[in-house]
Amino acid sequence: MHQPYYKDSAEGTFDMPWVYLHALKDYYEMARHIIDTDGRVKATFNYVPSLVMQLRDYENRNVSDSFLIVLRKGVDTLSVGERELLIRQVKMVNYRTMAAEFKRFSEILVKLDAAIPISNAELRDASVLYLLSWTGVFWRTDDLPAALISKGAGFTEEEKTLLLDYYVDKIATIIPTHKELVERGAIEVSCTPMFHPILPLLADFSSAKEAMPLSPMPNVGDGFGDDYKWHISEAVKFHEEAFGKRPLGSWPSEGSVSALVADEYIDNGFRWIASDEDILARSLEINIKSYPDRKNLYRQYYREKEGKRLNIYFRDKQLSDLIGFTYSTWAADAAVDDFMGKLCQIYDACEYSPHVSVILDGENAWEYYPKNASEFFTKLYKRLASEEWITTQTMLEASEGDSSTPYIRLDKLASGSWIYGNFAIWCGHHEKNKGWELLAATKRTMAPYLDKISPELKETILKELHIAEGSDWFWWYGDDHHTIQADQFDRLFRGHLINIHTKLDLPVPHDFFEPIKSTAKSGLIRKPSKAINVNMDGQITDFYEWLGAGEFDLSFDEGSMHSGGGYMGKLYFGYNSGYVCFRLDSEKGLTLPESGTLEIEVESRQKIVVPLKKGVRLESEGVVSYLSKVIEVMVPESMIFSADNAVGVVFYLKDGRNISERAPRYNAVKLEKTDDIMNDWMV
Repeated sequence: MHQPYYKDSAEGTFDMPWVYLHALKDYYEMARHIIDTDGRVKATFNYVPSLVMQLRDYENRNVSDSFLIVLRKGVDTLSVGERELLIRQVKMVNYRTMAAEFKRFSEILVKLDAAIPISNAELRDASVLYLLSWTGVFWRTDDLPAALISKGAGFTEEEKTLLLDYYVDKIATIIPTHKELVERGAIEVSCTPMFHPILPLLADFSSAKEAMPLSPMPNVGDGFGDDYKWHISEAVKFHEEAFGKRPLGSWPSEGSVSALVADEYIDNGFRWIASDEDILARSLEINIKSYPDRKNLYRQYYREKEGKRLNIYFRDKQLSDLIGFTYSTWAADAAVDDFMGKLCQIYDACEYSPHVSVILDGENAWEYYPKNASEFFTKLYKRLASEEWITTQTMLEASEGDSSTPYIRLDKLASGSWIYGNFAIWCGHHEKNKGWELLAATKRTMAPYLDKISPELKETILKELHIAEGSDWFWWYGDDHHTIQADQFDRLFRGHLINIHTKLDLPVPHDFFEPIKSTAKSGLIRKPSKAINVNMDGQITDFYEWLGAGEFDLSFDEGSMHSGGGYMGKLYFGYNSGYVCFRLDSEKGLTLPESGTLEIEVESRQKIVVPLKKGVRLESEGVVSYLSKVIEVMVPESMIFSADNAVGVVFYLKDGRNISERAPRYNAVKLEKTDDIMNDWMV
């Protein structure tokens, strides 16, 4: 369970409400699924201490959150800026799985997407329905949310206030619920270092070179000293106070490990940590993707220092990512059958009792499932509880229990994270490196003053530094991930460093005021340059066929978790003789399915349904398609630009009624038609 530290320390205000929204939707919800198994299924919940800090803030009705402050005002009293903030936020919702079930909300979102002004009553309804769309299925059955959902529209300011007050009380139950489950032995709660830093980089930046020898590294001078030790030891203190028990396990931030970091965990009394299968592969120098080497993943590993032992678990990437990225578009029964089938294959392949670690994000995946993954979890946990050949354990139980699974001493532990097995998401790009250099420069600047100031001021300044050492700022720098709030993350990061200078009465260097994030990432590689003449045969007939087309990377916005490839990886697009032409190429050599449906969603949620059958040219209502090595589609220009000269286009690949893939995942390909359409395609 992790969210970045969103509070602006100088103003004491939350700039983004994602901790609050996930508190409504996920943290209690995940624990409740375990409660409903009556002890038949166990799980480990990993909480980042800085997330728990923020949850506590939201137990206060007067929490200073920009979004909530505006929500608590009457809509007819809002300034232009406050109204824009509210509208911008209520549009940030998964339409298919969260908003679509609320008819009134859907109607208002259509207006907002089309830039049609909405009334005060509509804005009030949108605000209430936005909150309800973020509410978990268990809390929706309580009297107040159930009554408002039933009402559907025409909400009053009093009802909105009652709902906000209701959430305050419910958020206050989240941590106590987990504590109770810990006391009952139903779950384990582990922790991550205090402000979610990439510990190996804080400890020794040369560990990045081990994993990425050719990447340019930032100039951080002498580095960050013992700050990595502080993040571990302080997390232990905070966690024990919050949950009533000392943590004995940890998911290091982003699964990032190194030998030095593992030894520090041993020194702090931890019994286990976990990382990704790619780290095990590099540690053992094996090909973990194929048998028989893959069987090594299901053994148990440990590291030893001065007679003290630390178990190290490695996540099964395939099983974890299926839940995180794939099963959301499957029917629940099919997803559970597939998951259990893959577990059975592992069981049958190993001559010992295999230990399978399924580890994934505890919050972001569920908004892509229908009903917050409730049906999936209910059926999965029922199957796990009923099968005699499976035992679910907490990580600590696995570490301490008797097991026929072989224990192997891991003398070499490669450095890296759960993404690519290296640290490329957090360093190497010039923006990321710039962030590290400003951070290191601030630490050097403040060092001489720490023993000359009051203990209270010293604590405040060190907190600013430790927050800035968190991983999330570097996540959003560079070209890896895209968010429309990237500028806010950039501002918050530099704000913590500026605050340090200001509180010490030191001049702030000019470059601290310059945005590190140059521009928001775009998937556009090139625009169309001239008309194209497509031979509709589902393959690249010759070099010149798509030569004048534009090119777009459909996976540019993979978001805060990586799904790793898909059938729609690259889009080529162009214009000729009254048609808009699209070509969709799969990623990493994936073979396209034999048949299916491509839905092209145009602005205002108009959908163009394109049937696909391998090796067959299909034509319906003027739309021509051919599926073979690639997908080629020709759509009459009037169907794309039927009403507006500027539209957003999203592609859905469907297998029957199930959506198997959406591209782009979080955005749309923006198309603009002028007199010369070839020069005006953009993102």
